[in-house]
Amino acid sequence: MNERRTKTITICNLGEFNFDCIWKHPASRYLTIAPESGSVKKGSKLAFEITYAPVMPHTLSKYKCSLSIISGPTYDFIIKGTARKPGVEFNTIRFDFGKCFVFRQPQSKTKYLEIKNVESTALSIDLTFEKKPYMDIQLNPGQVLLPYTTEQPEILKIPIIFTPRDICKYEETATFDFNGIYKTNVVVVGEGIPLVLELSKSEDQMIDFGIVKVGGDATKAVNLVNKSKRPVTFSIELENTAEFEKCNLSLNVDKGKERTLKPNESFTLEVRYQPSTRMPAFKHDILLKVGEGETRHLTTVTGVSHGIEVKLLEDSLSFGSVVKGSRLTKQIELANVGDIEARFAWDKGDYRKDFTIYPDKGHLPSHESIKLEIVFHPHKVNDDIAYSKIKCSIEGGEQLALSLFGRSVEQSKEFTQDVHFETEVRRAAKQQVAVDNPTAQLWTIRPTISTGVDSCKDYFVGVATLEVPPKTKANYEVTYCPLTMTPETSEGTVKYHEASLFFPLPDGSARLYKLFGKANKPNALDTIRETATAKKPKFIGIPVNNWLGESQQFSVTWDINKSITDPATFIRGANRFDVGAHSTKEYKLNFLAYKAGKASFSIRFNNDTTKEYAWYNIELDIAPPEPIATLELSSVVRESVSRLVTIENPLDTPVSIDKAQFAADNEHVFVTPESLTVAPHKESAFEVNFRPLVVESKEAKLTLNNPELGVFTYNLVLNGLKSTVQRSLHFKASLGTELVQTFRFTNYVKTATSYAVKIERIQGETAPVTEFKAEQAAVAAPPAESNAGVELMVNVKFEPNNIGDTRAIMKITNPNGVEYTCLLYGHGMPPQPQPITKIQNTKAVNVEFKNPLSEKYEFTVRFDNPCFTVATKMPVVIDSGKAISLPVRFDFKEDLPPTGRMLVTTKGFPAWIYYLHGEK
Repeated sequence: MNERRTKTITICNLGEFNFDCIWKHPASRYLTIAPESGSVKKGSKLAFEITYAPVMPHTLSKYKCSLSIISGPTYDFIIKGTARKPGVEFNTIRFDFGKCFVFRQPQSKTKYLEIKNVESTALSIDLTFEKKPYMDIQLNPGQVLLPYTTEQPEILKIPIIFTPRDICKYEETATFDFNGIYKTNVVVVGEGIPLVLELSKSEDQMIDFGIVKVGGDATKAVNLVNKSKRPVTFSIELENTAEFEKCNLSLNVDKGKERTLKPNESFTLEVRYQPSTRMPAFKHDILLKVGEGETRHLTTVTGVSHGIEVKLLEDSLSFGSVVKGSRLTKQIELANVGDIEARFAWDKGDYRKDFTIYPDKGHLPSHESIKLEIVFHPHKVNDDIAYSKIKCSIEGGEQLALSLFGRSVEQSKEFTQDVHFETEVRRAAKQQVAVDNPTAQLWTIRPTISTGVDSCKDYFVGVATLEVPPKTKANYEVTYCPLTMTPETSEGTVKYHEASLFFPLPDGSARLYKLFGKANKPNALDTIRETATAKKPKFIGIPVNNWLGESQQFSVTWDINKSITDPATFIRGANRFDVGAHSTKEYKLNFLAYKAGKASFSIRFNNDTTKEYAWYNIELDIAPPEPIATLELSSVVRESVSRLVTIENPLDTPVSIDKAQFAADNEHVFVTPESLTVAPHKESAFEVNFRPLVVESKEAKLTLNNPELGVFTYNLVLNGLKSTVQRSLHFKASLGTELVQTFRFTNYVKTATSYAVKIERIQGETAPVTEFKAEQAAVAAPPAESNAGVELMVNVKFEPNNIGDTRAIMKITNPNGVEYTCLLYGHGMPPQPQPITKIQNTKAVNVEFKNPLSEKYEFTVRFDNPCFTVATKMPVVIDSGKAISLPVRFDFKEDLPPTGRMLVTTKGFPAWIYYLHGEK
């Protein structure tokens, strides 16, 4: 290829004369003969060069060409030749890198192009390719490739480097030029694809173990899916392996071990957490390593390990002297300094004869504390009451111990006084008692208020410390706020709330006051005033306070003031209502009144166990009701449409509704049936009907005023639509005759009115109407006393003036815009033969003929029997709609029949035929 080979053919003239010669050969791209023709003189020679110069692989076989001597012989030649590529071998001329991942840090792939020179001489190689960011072919300029021999097997390896940077397909062609005469194209293809190795659930990007107790064992798993187009080889790495393992975390795979996932294949990664000690919150990242150093964040593991640690802030408590039978309460703090909720329980031992710990069991949230109440209630005199190391068990934690000490003394009667209180239950009453300090020292006294029964606990309260200046008196105020009413015994005496107020004085003496409290029935907590709208539910929120330290369930009742509250008033609410300890909760009451006015009632919240209650007065102003609904009624004129409206009777007695209770501000609206009865706690329906008489849109209002259920108002949107159905009358008559038909219509107007009748051409037709006539120009209509209306009628006469079809429209209107229309269709037929007219011999009979046509015409009369003649001069001109008398005479002739026909003719129409019969 790209080389030239030349052969020479010489012709010698050995003859006596000069001659000419010419070559004849098929066209060829690679073969040329020069010259194509020539002259050879006697005794001389002429040389021709045949050149073969192929530029691509080619085979020349059986190529025939001829050298012709003019007026002489012809010499035929067969030319053969072969062109081949240079002796260069490639391992391949197409490199496919396939699908390659595009990483944040681009990664390259390399393949090698191998070229072998099988020629006997060296070849120079040049590359036509410009380096690109994503592809490079590394060939030194002016590269020479030596021949390949067994002794020196020279093979040129050329690196082809593919570095995908974008998500797309790549294709490049590199051209190798050998010795400047032969070129070979090498195609390089590849595709950049995204690496889609991800968690199947996005929420798995955070593995949160939450709180795990010490000694617990928790395992969580995430699913890793290869959504890429090719397999992915990856390994699991940890950001900080030492810290990860220090937190007692482990994986179900070996860190750094490579594994391969095929497309759409998944792998489950499990993380296990086994805390052995309390551990603060931690966070560790698990990484995904793909390719040569490409590392990505996979998921974050978080968690915390909590333990239990509970402490008593004091391990002993001394109560000092307490009068026998009285009670002294002190508090001690129990704190949970651990991380999780702790449960505690105090031992049940002998100490409970003199001491009570409240609460004696329970749970304590982390980082919170609780005040334990220790009540010292000695039941007999004892100078040394001591209980050491009372045990408190902590579930999952270390046991605690508390020591309690105190002494019990008798109270001197001479220092005992009675104090009486009276108040409304849950209303505070206050009284003061005086304490005298005869000494010269300031007294700081810690009074004790104790009750004999727990039901009165905290009813009587006072300040914890009282200071009494030297040589003076100080008043100590006691507040009595009872939470329960004082009951009466069967004998009618009051069972007071009792407590004792004990002052341990610094001089070693004591003062004791007996406290007696009487709690009366509660008054209304408040009067709640609200506004409501009739027939619209009103939700009333009532605050209910639980005055106890435990949850209460109330039964709820209400009492309606019937003197001002209408019977069609309904109150609904839950009959049981729970309120948590020392909290206020809103009770929702549903109020519904059917009639405007006022309403008043009381509502009471009863504790059926303790018989305690609280109550409110409620007063409401009830406004007139809003429209119940908007009803849209659309109908074509003079056609009725209806909507069903339901009325519910919530009363215990039947409710009657009649027509007189309805009022509508549009006369075309009416209600059916005229009366109905709604049974108790049932519902019935009436129909709102609308029959428009004109095409228009209006708004109206329908009101039902029922004495039992009040006012019901409905907004009406009324649409009168144009009728899509057209009434019509059809006539068929022959020329010269007439036909009368009656058009009937219904008048729904409630007052007397009059309708004008007019017949005109249908829109687009201009000729006057002569064929149709209304017998009345106006129709008087009496008022329609019922919804059925009053039927009226108009007679229409059709008298054709031509043969064929005609049409018109009749409009019947009144001053209010009510309109009735009727299409009139007429068909004119050819004249029909008239009945036989009898004529006496030699006599004449007048036969009347009327011109039924729309214009003046010229008519001619002829007979088919000469026995009949007419005296009128023919032709005769007759105006439209006018009639003339034709005197027809009969003269008997023996040779002719006594019967015949009179034919009245005019141009363009069939003849009018009159049958005649002559009598002798």
